[in-house]
Amino acid sequence: MDALEHAAATLVPVEVPAGVEVVRQDEPDARQFFLVEDGTADVLVDGWLVSTLGPGSSFGEKALLRSVPRAATVRAQTALRLQALDRASFLAAATDVPGGTVPDIGEGFPRAPAEPAELLRVVPLLTGLEQRALEELAALGHQRTVRAGEDVVREGEPADRFYVLLEGTAAVYSGERMIRTLARTDHFGEIALREQVPRTATVRGLTDVRLFSLDREALLRASPDGFTTAQLV
Repeated sequence: MDALEHAAATLVPVEVPAGVEVVRQDEPDARQFFLVEDGTADVLVDGWLVSTLGPGSSFGEKALLRSVPRAATVRAQTALRLQALDRASFLAAATDVPGGTVPDIGEGFPRAPAEPAELLRVVPLLTGLEQRALEELAALGHQRTVRAGEDVVREGEPADRFYVLLEGTAAVYSGERMIRTLARTDHFGEIALREQVPRTATVRGLTDVRLFSLDREALLRASPDGFTTAQLV
């Protein structure tokens, strides 16, 4: 509670005009976490609209927790009123580490939940779904293991599945350039669930990785009315 009260006291209001980018994909050295107080914003990955944020939403935590480049661009759809939290205050509140330092990902963060339904609950794409829908999705999904150095998906190939990383780490490549890394509970393949386009990037295991995957039909079968355009990313 003390950490939360300190974090709340250090929030800084930020006004963003419509059309302006708050954060940009692949931008290094992330320094702030954001809460949306008023207005709406678009989330874009590789130029594709994958989600829409409104009041009560938040973004920017991943780049702070893992010291990685921004994974997406967030652009104001309307004028935005945000509350921004600096890196040190965010980390102190989120990780309970004095001084706001980043703990080692192998020791400072909880492992992925053992039950697939509980794992799916932490995926932003699926937030808001009822427990019954999550359990149905877990039953419809598949698990697979990919060895270090092997590709999970390849840029340009047909796309039809969405993946959640259960264990291990992987890298995302655009051509030969590594653009970001993925760790436990991270997900990828969202664009395949919304757009009929080939894969926009290659994902390759940096270590042996265990994955949980779902196809679009499984998502719609489990909750045909449960996904808005913003969620089917």
